[in-house]
Amino acid sequence: MAQAIEKDSKSVLFSQNGMLHCGAEICTEEDVRKSKTPPPDGRFCPVDHMTVSDCARENLAIGGHEVIQQEHSLTHDGQRWFSLLELETNSGELSRIVGLRNSHDKSFRAQVVTGTGVFVCDNLSFTGEINVGRKHTTHILRDMPILMGKAVKAMAGVFKDSEQRVEAYKERELSREEVHDIVCLAMEQGFITSGKIKPILAEYKQPRHEEFSPPTAWSLSNAFTEIGKAWPLHTLQERSMGMNGILDAHCGLDIRPAVLDAEDLVLTEDENADLVVTIS
Repeated sequence: MAQAIEKDSKSVLFSQNGMLHCGAEICTEEDVRKSKTPPPDGRFCPVDHMTVSDCARENLAIGGHEVIQQEHSLTHDGQRWFSLLELETNSGELSRIVGLRNSHDKSFRAQVVTGTGVFVCDNLSFTGEINVGRKHTTHILRDMPILMGKAVKAMAGVFKDSEQRVEAYKERELSREEVHDIVCLAMEQGFITSGKIKPILAEYKQPRHEEFSPPTAWSLSNAFTEIGKAWPLHTLQERSMGMNGILDAHCGLDIRPAVLDAEDLVLTEDENADLVVTIS
């Protein structure tokens, strides 16, 4: 069973993969299940927040993913819900995070986001490599399991690519000249500010964690992340994805975006506008 955060306890997942600064409060699953769902109003057919959560977790289980930790938050008198799920992984270097959100006030779709750079915020920022959602219209309960299933299927490829990236970075040793070239290129492309160059190089040369002592692309990536913790979380995640692109090219990696096929979804022609499928 997934570990659920207790009400009023300190957030772990949101502190690492999100931000709650616009009134949302950490709550228990029981609190979420107690929140009231308004009745349908014309084409607007809101669904219970936990229906979205349960649908996601069912599809994750079908895909072989175990949820080991979860956090929930509510705002606007329970009309808006945000959640983060942490999945079990055999990798000691990477976490697997799934973000969920749902609203009863037409502010956003029922959505799931996942990948290696998940960021969920109650200011409505909701980013990741895979972003799938459905408006609250007539056939949402029919289409939502299909969307969740497709997101989980694409997610497997993203996580596999991430693990491949880590192994490639660990194996690629860097010369002093290569390190300087990579850092300068990252600055030119806006992924490192000029004031962070010296701290990143210092962290790379004398890392605070012994496992990052080898002169590899993996150690440089972690030096970047360590110093980048001073940035806002969403800024760090965006710049990390850019840094990954530079290191991928340097290591000879050709990791292509996941492909999510939405053409065979059970949607009528006039409902296509109700669907969002995004691969970053």
